[in-house]
Amino acid sequence: MKNDKLLYLSEQIISVMENDEYKPMKFNDFAFIFNMHSKNQKNLLSNSLNYLIKEKKIKYINNRYSPTCSNIYEGVFEKGRGLFGFVNVEGLDEDIFVVGSESMDAFSGDKVKVEVIKEKEGDRKREGRIVEITEKVKRQTVGTFYKEKTFGFVVSDNPNFTNDIYIPKAGIKYAKNKDKVVVEITDFPKDKKNWVGKITKVLGRKDENGVDIEALIYEYDVPYEFSHLALKEADELEFDSFDKFKGKRKDLTDVNIFTIDGTTAKDLDDAVSIVKKENEYVLSVHIADVSNYVKRNSEIDKDAYERGTSIYFADRVIPMLPKTLCENLCSLNPKEEKKAFSVDMRINKEGKLLDYNFYKSIIKSKAKFVYDEVNELFDGSKDLREEYYTYEEDLNTMKELYELLRQRRYVEGNLDFDVDENFITVENGVVTDVSLRERGIAERIIEQFMLVANTSACEFFSSMGLNGIYRVHEEPDKEKLSGFIKFANALGYKLRLHDGHYSKELEEFLKTIEGDKNEQLFKTVLLRCMKKAVYTTENKGHFALAIENYTHFTSPIRRYPDLMVHRILSNILLGNIDLNNLEKEREKMEKKANHLSKMERRSEEMERESDKIFICQYMENFIDEEYEGRVSGFSSKGMYVKLNNSIEGVIYFTNLNDDYYIYDEEHYSLVGRDFGRRFTMGDKINIKVISVSKLKREVEFCII
Repeated sequence: MKNDKLLYLSEQIISVMENDEYKPMKFNDFAFIFNMHSKNQKNLLSNSLNYLIKEKKIKYINNRYSPTCSNIYEGVFEKGRGLFGFVNVEGLDEDIFVVGSESMDAFSGDKVKVEVIKEKEGDRKREGRIVEITEKVKRQTVGTFYKEKTFGFVVSDNPNFTNDIYIPKAGIKYAKNKDKVVVEITDFPKDKKNWVGKITKVLGRKDENGVDIEALIYEYDVPYEFSHLALKEADELEFDSFDKFKGKRKDLTDVNIFTIDGTTAKDLDDAVSIVKKENEYVLSVHIADVSNYVKRNSEIDKDAYERGTSIYFADRVIPMLPKTLCENLCSLNPKEEKKAFSVDMRINKEGKLLDYNFYKSIIKSKAKFVYDEVNELFDGSKDLREEYYTYEEDLNTMKELYELLRQRRYVEGNLDFDVDENFITVENGVVTDVSLRERGIAERIIEQFMLVANTSACEFFSSMGLNGIYRVHEEPDKEKLSGFIKFANALGYKLRLHDGHYSKELEEFLKTIEGDKNEQLFKTVLLRCMKKAVYTTENKGHFALAIENYTHFTSPIRRYPDLMVHRILSNILLGNIDLNNLEKEREKMEKKANHLSKMERRSEEMERESDKIFICQYMENFIDEEYEGRVSGFSSKGMYVKLNNSIEGVIYFTNLNDDYYIYDEEHYSLVGRDFGRRFTMGDKINIKVISVSKLKREVEFCII
């Protein structure tokens, strides 16, 4: 019979673990709780714990004890911008939150096992701790090197690195003081304050133009160069003569087809044409036939999949495909025969899509039109290139169809998040201007036409009962929408939402505030309430677009999911469908969809961070300048103000020294405790630029 004391103590241990607040504890933690400090007492505690392990009632992992019923998952760790991180687990509805002390020095991208120590409650995420790092990524970061007599140290650009990285003399190589460098972490000594590393690459001088963007690319560990084999493959590809495709591709070389893009666009992956009949329109969208050149599992395909998407900075592009393809062979350049994947869509005068027809084609774009110039044409300009007037009737017909589609989209509840964005001009590595990006009718026309083509593509493969990759945007959480309603009501706007009509009612609300001083503010706050759109094999619809079937088809040069959709549609046209293999293909596709969603998030974050870098570079020229802006938000450190050109800066609470300010959450305001001065979201405010920090990627203001 087991010792009574051992059994009693075992029951007490289980009782502690059953507490909702329990987190895995070490031996000494139990000794402290049970006040067991003598040698005999500790022996009893050890025996009790070992007994429970043997009985499989508890488990011992990484020097801590947990109940066997606790959940351990495998996933990928992503370090947050602070002393915490998240583990993305395939199949879970959201990430698992991990505080820094429970992360085992995991790096972003590490594959880990994470134990859930607190379940999801309300708005709080599941909380966990990493119990094992199963696969490590390369330990590297980017920062500024500072040289001492016999050693050096690197201050990382990444705010996740709270301590400097010690560089012994042997790891310095040829780096000079204040060089921007790439450093590899070589040791994580537990008894020292700083990690130890070695410099693997010198990017250039700290303040040299372009170095900050080079550093950003290395910080996110993005492959900047294509593999030798992929480049070799690309160089060997060529356009076959049209004669080879007679009877297999439709000849559209005489049709009025043209592209409309931004001024600097080089990867032209979509072109359009239109025919107006008595009671309907035939809109044709022609997409670069990338799948004709990039075959499954080719070297180019492997590189493209790993990248997932092209990444666009103000001064450069990291393309998904080698330039030979994205700017030449596949790009729908004017006056050149190109292979395309076309779709003709019949649309009636109510803007309803009647039917569609997908097919492979050969096209020859008649012109490369530019958004700004098309907008000038619509405004009546007579000072444009002759080709604009040659195809003026087609352009006006497209504008006419756009208005019909836009009105139908509004009736169906499409949310138009036309939020102000920066347009950053960089010349020879120097930021010369930051202005507000304007979206005219031309941009909206192409956006709307691509939306219809994407919808048609999704309906096409869905109607065949095939697996596909969907672009899904789920409904926002009711709690977040409730917060938005309170926010609107607090600012004096009437808003009520009813179950099942969120999208339509929100669109109607946005319509009522067009031109209002707080229009951009409301759109920004509402956008923050939305869930992130993702790629998946489960069709859950697109909430913001108010569309049941949606995918991405129109940009295969710069987005890998579009290339996947092209391959699915090509197989349908060729009759290469294996219905017995659908589930196996779906599982493979879902894994790819998760990876591509992650690559999209990386791309978006890098583009945001690069914009911050350029804005800091630009605003260094305007220290002590005064501006008018609007209050755009609050945080634990201060109040945010957005200028008319959409540059945002922070006013730290420490610089609000005329009173002690308290955040009034109910009214989204900052209120002075003693004198009652109030700052509310959307308020106009006069500020002065007092400092710029490239390291923090932050512009600091003060009130004047």
